[in-house]
Amino acid sequence: MVRPLLRFVAYRNYFTLSIENLSQLSVAQIQQLEKFASDRRARLDFNTARMRIGKRISYSELNRLLALSGIKADTIESEIKRKKEQATVDPIIGFGKHRGMHYSEIPVEYLLWLKKNYQGHEREALEHELRNRSL
Repeated sequence: MVRPLLRFVAYRNYFTLSIENLSQLSVAQIQQLEKFASDRRARLDFNTARMRIGKRISYSELNRLLALSGIKADTIESEIKRKKEQATVDPIIGFGKHRGMHYSEIPVEYLLWLKKNYQGHEREALEHELRNRSL
């Protein structure tokens, strides 16, 4: 039987668990995860395969809680970048067909096109990404 693969991300006042392999789990396993969320006044969102639980805990505390709940799962801890750091390191493009994406997510072809054709106020962020990719 496949074990749930849970990605843990701790935020300031809550944590999230993303179920990486939700479609491979049995009904009983999904019900167990739903109960885990419900016991913590949360719910499992099937559209995103994620639960958001309004309490800050550590990764080791999560693993202890899962064991106490009888859930046999593999867990992964992911770190988040603070919004301010992320905005400095990886700003979001504010125009064009890739608006809303981080510069690091933009396809190379579009970056090269921007390099030749764009001279607007986000040119510094564009130059930074071009240097990061050695383009």
